Amino acid sequence: MKQRLLSICTALALCLGLLPVTALADGVNAPNTLYVGGTLVSSNSDGGYWTTDAQGKLTESTANDNWNVKYEPSTATLTLKGAKISGSYHQYNNPYTAGIYAQGSSNQPVTLTIELIGENTITGTFGIYVNAEINASSYGTNATLTIMGENNGSLGVSGSNNGIYVKSGTGNASLNIKNVAVTSSTNDNYAAGVYVMSSMHATSSPQLSLKVNGGSLTASASEGNDGIQFYVGSSEATGATTSLTVSDNAIVDAKTGGIKASDPNPNDLSDQIVVGPGTGTSGGIVFDGKNGTVYGEVTLQENLTIGEGETLTVPEGSSLNCNEKLTNNGTILASGGTVSGQLKNGTTVTTPSITGQPQNKKVTAGETAEFSVTATAGSETPTYQWQQSTDSGSNWTDISGATSASYTINSTTISMSGYQYRCVVKSASGVSVISQAATLTVNQSVSPTSYSISAYVAPAGAGTVTVNGSGTSATVTANSEVALAATANDGYRFTGWMENDRQVSTDATYTFKATGDRTLTAKFEKKVTGVTLNTETLELFTGGSATLTATVEPSDAANQNVTWQSDNANVATVEGGTVTAVSAGTATITVTTEDGAKTATCTVTVSRYSSGGGSSSSSTSLSDRAIDDIQDARPGDTVEITLRPGRTTLEREVFEELAGQDITLEIDAGDGVLWTVNGLDIPEDTRLHDLDLDVDLGDSGIPATVLNAVTGEIGTVQLSLAHDGEFGFTMTLSAPLGRDNADYWANLYWYNERTEELEFQQAARIARDGTAEFALDHASDYAIVIDDRSHEPVDLPFNDVPESYWAYDAIQYVYGEGLMAGTSDTTFEPDAQLTRAMMVTVLWAMEGGPVVDDPLPYTDVRDGDWYAGAVRWAAGAGVVSGVGGGLFDPDSPITREQLAVMLYAYAVRSGLDVSIGEDTNILSYADAFDVSDWAVPALQWACGAGVIGGKPGG
Repeated sequence: MKQRLLSICTALALCLGLLPVTALADGVNAPNTLYVGGTLVSSNSDGGYWTTDAQGKLTESTANDNWNVKYEPSTATLTLKGAKISGSYHQYNNPYTAGIYAQGSSNQPVTLTIELIGENTITGTFGIYVNAEINASSYGTNATLTIMGENNGSLGVSGSNNGIYVKSGTGNASLNIKNVAVTSSTNDNYAAGVYVMSSMHATSSPQLSLKVNGGSLTASASEGNDGIQFYVGSSEATGATTSLTVSDNAIVDAKTGGIKASDPNPNDLSDQIVVGPGTGTSGGIVFDGKNGTVYGEVTLQENLTIGEGETLTVPEGSSLNCNEKLTNNGTILASGGTVSGQLKNGTTVTTPSITGQPQNKKVTAGETAEFSVTATAGSETPTYQWQQSTDSGSNWTDISGATSASYTINSTTISMSGYQYRCVVKSASGVSVISQAATLTVNQSVSPTSYSISAYVAPAGAGTVTVNGSGTSATVTANSEVALAATANDGYRFTGWMENDRQVSTDATYTFKATGDRTLTAKFEKKVTGVTLNTETLELFTGGSATLTATVEPSDAANQNVTWQSDNANVATVEGGTVTAVSAGTATITVTTEDGAKTATCTVTVSRYSSGGGSSSSSTSLSDRAIDDIQDARPGDTVEITLRPGRTTLEREVFEELAGQDITLEIDAGDGVLWTVNGLDIPEDTRLHDLDLDVDLGDSGIPATVLNAVTGEIGTVQLSLAHDGEFGFTMTLSAPLGRDNADYWANLYWYNERTEELEFQQAARIARDGTAEFALDHASDYAIVIDDRSHEPVDLPFNDVPESYWAYDAIQYVYGEGLMAGTSDTTFEPDAQLTRAMMVTVLWAMEGGPVVDDPLPYTDVRDGDWYAGAVRWAAGAGVVSGVGGGLFDPDSPITREQLAVMLYAYAVRSGLDVSIGEDTNILSYADAFDVSDWAVPALQWACGAGVIGGKPGG
């Protein structure tokens, strides 16, 4: 530290040694050239006196005459006493035809003090122009203009270009007004009432300042231009600062045109105005457009009118004594500060007091939500106006008709969740206070506490059913156990419980937990009776089987052919003989052999068979049956196939048979999973495969760390398909994701084992029955991310981000995720600097934009700031800790080490592994010793984990 301090002192000594001796001795830097009303008054080294005529021109005078203008070079002071000064446009003689033009010398600052006596006016191409820039190759340093006076001096300035114009060379530009009333205006386009500027030659950190100490400044411009503008004329002056300071009860009025700061590189200064509270205990008032703010303690010394549509805010820590000087036709807003005294009409000011603030509300969609405020206003009766914000407090609008102490929303909707409500309470004397903002949270309708369960019998009369032991329906409590029981009538047998054409159980007693309304059907099959064999009667069931035993003689015969016959129709060969399906009714079974008697045992299966129908054999494979059904189908038909455990593969011949036909194959994979494909969607010349269509919901081979990267707001379902690879065509998979997720988005990601990354495939809206459909042409492991939005990549609307831009994919991601927006409908400004407020808002958006009630811990962040909600959350979550002194510094560009610390804190809070990179040797970077101590752990992690990389040059 000592060595650094010594270096600074040495540098200062060298710089001071370069200054002219006269400049140091005199303490002032008088203008090298000073024109007043077109007259060169600096030609007389001793100064002099002048009088002004009706046209604003100067005539040399003496101290004894009735002079209007006096100039003293030794103090660089120009005194105006009731003067009227006018410059005029001349094509070859500008800017010397400004009302007053002061120009410095090369490599020198320029200073001009104007002292006012009485009322004075100045007009010209520029009203007053103080210039430290001589020309493009010769320029000075600082430019300073001070306007002061006594005995209520005043000055009215107007310019066809800027009104008051202060322009530095390589250094600072400042305008100081002390204890006088100054009005400065312009009617030109691209001009300002007051213009404080550093020139194009400033390359370091010029300071642009405007100070009003006592008195007032009223600055105005034509429509679309600025009342007061600070402008940095060089894009290389990246450290430039702007400030506006008011003190000693001063008033700055920029109602017409407002106040703005800008530069050629909008990344640096756009609208960054620092307004100081002044010195000591007194401050002042600043009107930036229609909105005025009281800084510090102010007692009005001059008359002030708040016009219709205008607002004067008194924030916390400030006070305003109206002192019978204030006329209020707009709004006085006591936003934490105090208002006292009397208005100009003699009305005593009363500030309302809010004793009961509106509270946050959490309701279910469709319910009412009521917000209320309790307030007093002394002996007056306050009035109320409720306001609503739909963008986290950035903008507020009055709610029509909401003018009582409470406001009720009769029927809330999900879209209203996150809206904020506040009340403006106003006293009869015109002072308003605003309540704290209350947030409305609207949740989805909660699941009912009870459900309706119903059971039916099919076919009618085949049996009986009960729900919980009594009746065919019941109302049950959510999550309670429900027992269904089915009993077959004579001539029938129970085959299973069905729900929505899907079998859910084959047990006659089916028990489940109630999670919603359910309607189930007990399915029965009719017996086929009356088959006689050797005077014995057998019972065959549709879908069932029976063992038939026949005794023939002689018993020692071998290699016999046993035939089961019914109406002489042979169906299938079993154990060397044939099996004939048995029809309903009575039939005689004849067993014959070729060369002897034997006891033979055969199994006959009657599948999906009833009286008068056909039959099929159990030996027929799943694929064979599918082919048979496709061959029997007609165009437009649907063939249904149900997979069973161990029988989940369809051979390629099935799809070859289906290809090119307008027949839909519907494959029930169980657990609500359904495959669908139409033959017209199978190319006839494609290579087909055997497909194992088994589907496992809820499990896959995707690592948890990969899944966590894409987890949505609602949840994630893993999906594993037995087949691995291409289908050769596209099939539709219908997956059950739960009725509670209806209307959400199901986003399908494919796990690429080679890159170990999830790749987005498609998004589908979840239907009311809880299913989502995906068109698949290959199979392996997938993840279905359920979210309130689609993850479909969006097309960027920005014309300044071409697809070839190095960060195109990243910008597409943050835009699609709603983490960042453009600076306009068509621009993103990818090279713009990121402020601390912007960065913390991105992290807040990643967290889902949670609304928290914690107080704001920083004095430079207020409720109503667009980033206030994000800062409140981030401070409470430990993601940010400010810059010290109770400040967050929201508008400053974020540094690389600040960014690393924010990301590190967010990673720790999110439970991520931050041990990666702890041993990273950041000393390999040439500027490692510039890293702040508090940022070292974060940068070690960020560099080691690849979150932040170095820059060219080490």
